[in-house]
Order: sequence, then C-alpha cells, then structure tokens
Amino acid sequence: MATLRRSPLVPVLALLFISLTTLAVWPDMVLRAFDSTAFVPHGICILWDPRLVSLHLVMDLLIGLSYIVIAAALVFLVIRLRRRLPFHWTFLAFGGFIFFCGTTHFVAIVVLYEPIYWFDGLMKALTALASATTAMVVVAQVPQIQRLFADMQLAAHNRAERDTLYEQQQRAVEHLQATLASKEHDLFVLLDKLQQSEARFRLVLHGSPTTVFMQDRELQYTWAYNTLPQLPFDNIVGLSDNQLFANQTADHLVRLKQRVLKTGSAVRQDVEIAIEAHIAFVDLHLEPALNERGEIIGVLGTASDITERKQLERQLMQAQKMESIGRLAGGVAHDFNNLLTIILGHLDLVEGELPPTGTGREDLTIIRSAADRAAAITRQLLTFARKQSFEPQLVDLNTLLSDLFPMLQRIVGTQVLLRQELTPDQVMLHADPTQIQQIVLNLVINARDAITATGTISLATAKVFVSADASAASADLAPGRYVRLLVADSGSGIAPEHLAHIFEPFFTTKPVGKGTGLGLAICYGIAHQHGGAIRVESEPGYGTQFSVYLPHRDAQDDRFAPGEVVPPQPGGAGRVLLVEDETGLRSLISRVLRAHGYAVWEAANGRHALAQIQAYGLDTFDLLVTDVMMPELGGRAVADHVWRERPDLPVLFMTGYSEHTLVAGDFDATLRRMTALLVEKPFPMQQLLYWVRQLLERRGRLAEVCYNRSAVPFLTRQSTRRWIHAYRAKPGDGSGACHRSGRAACRPLDGPRG
Repeated sequence: MATLRRSPLVPVLALLFISLTTLAVWPDMVLRAFDSTAFVPHGICILWDPRLVSLHLVMDLLIGLSYIVIAAALVFLVIRLRRRLPFHWTFLAFGGFIFFCGTTHFVAIVVLYEPIYWFDGLMKALTALASATTAMVVVAQVPQIQRLFADMQLAAHNRAERDTLYEQQQRAVEHLQATLASKEHDLFVLLDKLQQSEARFRLVLHGSPTTVFMQDRELQYTWAYNTLPQLPFDNIVGLSDNQLFANQTADHLVRLKQRVLKTGSAVRQDVEIAIEAHIAFVDLHLEPALNERGEIIGVLGTASDITERKQLERQLMQAQKMESIGRLAGGVAHDFNNLLTIILGHLDLVEGELPPTGTGREDLTIIRSAADRAAAITRQLLTFARKQSFEPQLVDLNTLLSDLFPMLQRIVGTQVLLRQELTPDQVMLHADPTQIQQIVLNLVINARDAITATGTISLATAKVFVSADASAASADLAPGRYVRLLVADSGSGIAPEHLAHIFEPFFTTKPVGKGTGLGLAICYGIAHQHGGAIRVESEPGYGTQFSVYLPHRDAQDDRFAPGEVVPPQPGGAGRVLLVEDETGLRSLISRVLRAHGYAVWEAANGRHALAQIQAYGLDTFDLLVTDVMMPELGGRAVADHVWRERPDLPVLFMTGYSEHTLVAGDFDATLRRMTALLVEKPFPMQQLLYWVRQLLERRGRLAEVCYNRSAVPFLTRQSTRRWIHAYRAKPGDGSGACHRSGRAACRPLDGPRG
C-alpha cells in the first residue's frame, strides 16, 4: 500500500518541463491574455441569435459548474481519506484536469461578449497540461494497479481456501456433534423426565400447605418441606421430635413412628401438637420409607394443619348441642306453661270461693308466688331457646352501660374495682334494652363470684367488622358490622373441662343455693336471638373474658315504631268455640267462661273443631278461642277455614310460646288478614275474660274486615307484664273496602285495663 501511495515524480517533472517550454516559445502569452484588440466577440459569429446565445450561455455554465463540483469532491475525498486511499495522486490529477476543463467553459461564456481569445487560449493550454499530466500519472500507476489486483486475487484465493478448510472443519464438528447427540440422547431423555418429575413435585409442594418430611431409623429428620409455622426452628434437619415438641406430644409421635418402623404398615391419625405455648391439630399420615432392596430405611410422612377445621367442628357441635337443648327447653316450657295456666286458673276459682281473710287465702298467696316464680323460670328457658318475646328498639349501648354502672358498683361491692372503657363512638343496637341489661347483670355477677377477695372487672365496648373470612371461621356469626361488649375479670378462671358446658341450662360450678345454672344459658339465648353471638376465653388462675357480639345499627335505622297501648274492656255474653288439646286447661277455660254466662262448644284439636263447625254451622259462633300449636291440626288452619267463610268472626289465639316467635314467621300473614288477638300462656283467667268480653262487645267495629294488605300489629302491656298482640287494619289509607258498610277503617280496642 505504501508503493501505491508514492508520488509520481516523472509525470510532475514532465509537466514542469512542458510548462517552461511553452513560456519560452510564447513569452508574451501571459502579457496579452486580456488583449481583445482586433478581435470580435464570439456572439457576432452566431449573429447574436438570442436562442443560440442563451443555449451557449446556459450549457457552458452548467458544464463548468458540474466540473468544478466534481473536482472539489475529488479533492475533498483525497484530503479525508489520503492515508487509506490508494492512488490519491491519480485522483488529484483527475481533479486538476476536470477543474481546468470547467474553467474553459466559463471563459467561453465571457468570449461570447468579450473577445479575450488570448486568455481563452491560455486556459486551454493549462487544460492541455493538466490532461497530459493526468495521462502520465495514470500510465505510471498501471503496474501498481496490476499488482493491486494480483494481491486482491491472491487474497480471494486465500479466502476461498480458508472457507473450504472452515467448511471441512465445520462438517467434522457437526459430525462429532451428531455423534455426541446420538450417544447422549437417552441421557437427555432421562434428565428431562427427571426435571419434569421434580417440577411437578415442587409444584405440588408449593401449592399445598401440607408438611412433607422424612426421618431415618433413629427418627432424625433428614429433610422436610413446608414445616409448621409454629415450630421454633426454620430448619429441622438433624433434629428429633423430642427437640421440637412438648414431652407428651413427642412421646406420642415417637410411638407412632416406631410402630411404622416395626410393622411396616402405614398409620393415619389426627394428632394434637403442643409446640411451646401453641396447640395445633394435624392430620398425620406416616408410611415406611424403602430403599431399592425393599428395606425400611426410615419414615416418610405428611402433616396437614386442621386446627381451623377442628375449631369449626367444635363450634358446630356446640351450636347443634345448644340448638337441641334449646328445642328441649322450649318444649318443656310450652308444656309447663299449660300446667301453670291450669294452676293459676284454679287459684282464681278457689280465691273466688274463699273469704277475704283467713289461713286458706294466705296459703293460696304462697302457691301463687311459687307459680309466678315457676313462670319466671319458663320465661328464662324460652329466652335461652330464643322463643321468648323481646321489644326491639334502637339502644345506645354506651348510654345503657352508663345508666347501669351505679347499680353494678353496688352489686360487685367495695372489694372489687369495676372499670368502664367505652368507645367514644356511638354504638347503636336494635335490641331489647331489658334483655341487654340482663346479659350485663349475669356476666358481672358471674365475674364477681369468680373473684375470691379483691380483683378487677372491666366493661368495654367497641365497633368491630367481621369479614367473610372471619365469618367462615365462626359457625354462628355472619359477616357485617357488630358492637362488641367485653366483660373481663381477674378471677379464678374456668377449668378447660368446664368450658364446653358453661352455656348449657342448669350447668353450674357454684355451691348449692348460689346459682340456678341459667345465667349464661340466658345470655347465650339472648345474644343469638338478637342475631349475635357470645365468646369466652379463660385461663385458670388468670381470669375470664366474655365477648358479646351484637349487630350494629345506624342511629336513623329505627324500623320498629312503638306500639299503641290498647286497654281491655268489660264484655257481655256470647257463643264461644274453644279449641285446646290440653284437657285440664280446656276444662278450666270452659268452666270459667260458662260461669260468666258464655255458651261454650269444646274441641280437643283442629279436626274436632272443624267437625263442630260442620255440625252446628259457622253462624252459630260469635268467637273462636284456639290454641296455636296442636297435634293433627293447629289453630292457624282452623282460623284460616273460619276466615274464608266468616271474615268478621274474631279469633283469640293462645300459645305457650312467645308471640314474637309466631309473628316473626309466616303465622304473621294469617294474623294480618283477620281480627285477632294473640295471648301468651300462662295468663290469669280474669285477664282472659277481659279479652273475650271486649272482642264480643266490639265485634261490630273490630270485626269489620278491611281487605287491605297494609294491616299492622299493635301491642298492649298487661298487668302481668306480658305482651299480647292485637291486629287491626291500618286506618286512614282508604285503599280497601270494609266487609261491612258504614265504616271506613277498623278502630282500635279501647276501654279500661284488666
């Protein structure tokens, strides 16, 4: 490449010689370059034809400019690429030649108008010199160009040989690779299967909360995956069960695993695991681990945490047990209410025959007091069974506790510190305030009795939200907003074996005469009757904490307006169809009614009542008095039959359950379309007479049946503090027509209270 870039001295010297010779021959050429004397412009030669002049002018201009641009480009190329450009002198010679050629065209433009032919000749001489120089440079470079192409051919030949050799080597490598791939194909297949198996295994382990482990014959853990989060060690490899679990748990696990090692049989068992202060339940599955010869080399096991499932099973069993006990208690209370009604009714009869004073009346007073206490017990049983009536209204729990606090302080005494920690927010409940007070009283009294000398009882309220996940973990608490009432004490606590029974009726650990065993059962029934739940946490020696969850309501969510007070009225005679399956009670009511001038037809059940109606005709009767719950056919079915033919016939329903239980169900639809009263047992016979008389005397107004679906119940409080529901049409809406003309709407019962 250095040879190619060497300066062509011979052409340059030749150019210099020609130039000097020219100057010697025509020494005055330069001096006369611009002498135009005796000459005429070239334009005259073409007769100054405008088109021809323009053609010469434009063409010479374009050619000259093009030559100048080409020359400049060649010079620029040589300057920028001189060190890497072979034959750069040739490019410079061509540039000079082209430059002078372009100059002659510019001079030709001038000669059109100015006859400077000497200058034109000088420029052509320079162009000739440049042309000759270029020719000599090109001729001088021909050998070098030939050598360059020879080198290029040699390089191409070398590249071809190198490519051929590379292709041969590549074919050899490919052959070796193909041979290696063929030899290792089986190995790759096995490795792929192994990787797939490992991937599936890891996927199963990652997607499962199950613990998988293996132990050797000495019961040392050799590997483990997804270990229980309660374990104190992240890595249990090399450890034994005695190092991980409490003694009793470890001994039980060791016995199970030794049985697997000895017998070679699999074992599956639900095991209670004690890890430090934590208790967990696991579904443990153990199998013998075998080597390729079938020998037992250890234990392979899985453990699934079923603590949550066990808790749900316990809660479900507890709820089912409490529901069964509640049904039993409700049935007992229903039958007992019938008996109490008979007892109280006969007391009324006997009292009417005794003189105002005397020993016999004092004995009757004692009997009535005992019957009243028995009635209170049945109400408590119905409350536990969630079949007792309650008056729901908006209640601020904080206000209720604040009002109750002074009385609670007197109950707990001076040796016990009673504290309140109420949330500053308003905590509204839709609840019966009397029953909520009963919960608080029962829990505080139990807390006081659990404190032997001095201690502390804490009352606290808070708003909580039970999520869907938390609700799923609790069998009796739906998702939503709740108010939590917390009653905690620092007493002796509750033994673990007693925790499963504390909400059962009549279960108590107190001495005889110190408690009935109904307090916590009543709390349980009230909480569930309000749509809530009750929880207990206790540790012997450290105290007990009860948490009562009740549904939270907004302050404006008062959906139950107060009831109207309807006093009873004295009545007159009439014809009564009495339907009651309890023989003693039916005889008592019939005897009382007949003694007060009523004509009574008796029926032992609903079918017997329909037979009486068919035999005597429905127009024979002025009033239907019937029990609600009876075998074969109940009072509701009898009332429905009566209403279809005599919608003006009033009905007095009697029940041993609460009216809330009946009205809350579809029985409410039956009551709303007829004139009816619903009375709870037990009740005094005098009270029954008041309602019978009032229904019969007001039959002309109360028995006006409005075919209006907006009928609403209203309440009345009796002297016995029992609730009785009366039903009438909603006045003033005019949306329906009364059965009898002359009355736009039914009127409430009025008159003196019985």
